[in-house]
Amino acid sequence: SLISGKKALELGLQVIAKIRGYADAAHTPLLFATTPALAIRKALSNTGLEASQVDYYEINEAFSVVALANQKLLSLPSVTSVSLNHVPLSLCYMTYPVCVCSS
Repeated sequence: SLISGKKALELGLQVIAKIRGYADAAHTPLLFATTPALAIRKALSNTGLEASQVDYYEINEAFSVVALANQKLLSLPSVTSVSLNHVPLSLCYMTYPVCVCSS
């Protein structure tokens, strides 16, 4: 669950992460597997971070080959999926929307 830092402090909760920014990206269906690389580059640019300032990259995708392909495209030393409890700084890409609404 996400709440504001102010609310977390009011409730006496430990803040374990801060969202500094985000980005979205899209490709044609044929190139969908390389979309995380686009989104990660945009997120880095939007936040003013350098790739070397990020400790962990998580590419949240059902097909492991997607993480491996984007690791290669971005020249990342490793891509991992770990709990936020263990990640001091993470740049995440989520393939699936958190919520889809329709009327």
